Amino acid sequence: MVRLPTPGGDDGQWGQLLNDYLSVALSADGSLKRSAVVGNLAYLQATDYGAVFDGATDDAAALQSALNAAMSANKPLLLPPGTAIVGTTLSVTGPVTVIGAGREATTLKAKAAFNDYVFTFNGPSNSGVIGAHFADFTIDGNSANVSAGGGIKADGAV
Repeated sequence: MVRLPTPGGDDGQWGQLLNDYLSVALSADGSLKRSAVVGNLAYLQATDYGAVFDGATDDAAALQSALNAAMSANKPLLLPPGTAIVGTTLSVTGPVTVIGAGREATTLKAKAAFNDYVFTFNGPSNSGVIGAHFADFTIDGNSANVSAGGGIKADGAV
């Protein structure tokens, strides 16, 4: 018999990330409730760090602050529906989980003429980044309006 996994159950057969994701409470419109908890960990929201996801504002500084906080606190970072413009590379320096509101709902888009990567993985020397998890969002390198760069530069990432 086919069934959905049980949040927090199934002896880890579905993986902790899926169990965490299934434990998130959703609003009627599909957005995450502010009171939601991912597994036993509280999450961080990009909007709490100033990201607006309106498709016009350069959200890079706010997103970098949110990423830094998530890496430091070892908590998942949730991205809301909408489009965040990224005009400065977002640097991932350690383990982090970033979860959007859906592939079609959340987009990180390179600013026109940005000519660099939306994300780079910059771990400690010679060790790369281990344990970065991205789910349920789109990275748009904006190839029509840039001449270099792209979505993710992950030299040495695992």
